[in-house]
Amino acid sequence: MIFQIGLIAALCILAIYAYFQWRKAPLVAGMLLLVTLAGLVFAVAPDIANDLAHRVGIGRGADLIMYFFILISLMDIFNVHLRFRASEERFTQVVRALALLDAGRK
Repeated sequence: MIFQIGLIAALCILAIYAYFQWRKAPLVAGMLLLVTLAGLVFAVAPDIANDLAHRVGIGRGADLIMYFFILISLMDIFNVHLRFRASEERFTQVVRALALLDAGRK
């Protein structure tokens, strides 16, 4: 019961954070809100996770949650990778522009 209360509190804080990030990244914030709400449902009523797991052919609700966690983590890693590549490309463009400016002065 103590863990359940702590988990609900943490998920509520995460939902508030996602709400305030809505303008910066609406897709990511929306997904985070959706996942947080699902986590709140599973934290309040763990039997729902077990029932859902059995319907899709997974033995336990905890396993279903772990599989979702793995998928969400992979999506997050991919998102970070894409953002890093975009940042690298912008950095390369800035360095090239500075090099051309410097070459024009000499």
